[in-house]
Amino acid sequence: MEIFLLINGTKAGPYTVYEVCEELRSGKATPDTNAWIKGMAEWKPLRDLEPMRGLVELRIADAGSEEITVSDAERETLSGTVSGTISGTVDSRPRPWVRFWARTLDLGLFTTMVLYLIKVTGLGDPSALIDPEKNNLGIIIAIPVAWIFVEATLLYYFGTTPAKWLLKIRLRRTDGERLQLGQAYRRSVSVWWRGWGLGLFPVNILTFVISNMTLSTQGKTVWDQREDLEIEHRPIGEIAIVLAAAAILATSWATFHLIGMEEMLANSSKP
Repeated sequence: MEIFLLINGTKAGPYTVYEVCEELRSGKATPDTNAWIKGMAEWKPLRDLEPMRGLVELRIADAGSEEITVSDAERETLSGTVSGTISGTVDSRPRPWVRFWARTLDLGLFTTMVLYLIKVTGLGDPSALIDPEKNNLGIIIAIPVAWIFVEATLLYYFGTTPAKWLLKIRLRRTDGERLQLGQAYRRSVSVWWRGWGLGLFPVNILTFVISNMTLSTQGKTVWDQREDLEIEHRPIGEIAIVLAAAAILATSWATFHLIGMEEMLANSSKP
């Protein structure tokens, strides 16, 4: 989402929501600063913009220096705690690690499900993934490629995926509408090769670092910029964090079990 501001009579921008929050923290903008988003008929104060409602930066700026004195350190603490305790508020900060673990869990759940179906239907042998004498390239490529289509379809219909839903992540277009099918597919493909380096080590390490830096500094990844999409983060409760961690461990154990990793390790330990 691109937001333009009128600061001291001068049009400035475009800003992301995260950058607008930085302007509020620095005092360059106030809740009464006029703002405009594509599609709006007229300029409105920041306090009246839907994407900004409920943000802790607006609450702090609204209080004013005469009513409340908040240091920079306290502002950072409030941004991390108040946003997480007010029900239904939107967290304006980029959350690269939350997104990383959401995708890790999604892919883990999907991989476990596919390997289980392969095993119970007799379509193949999941242990081929770790057997150097078997042709495992097809399975290695097929699972993430299949997930691209599944993920894009879920994003098109629901704007989220199972792990994203658990970790309170939702996607939408900057105009507030749901993703178009083409946008969803292009985004999923772009994430796989730009963000995850096609799963190839050490390429994926480099793409992780670049994506993390882009998201942290610009507030939006390359693929979301290109498709003009917004990522909405909402407070994650402690129960959701525990469930996500448990699901990651469970899917990891299930995958190791399905591909016969336990048996391989046991055989390797024998003299």
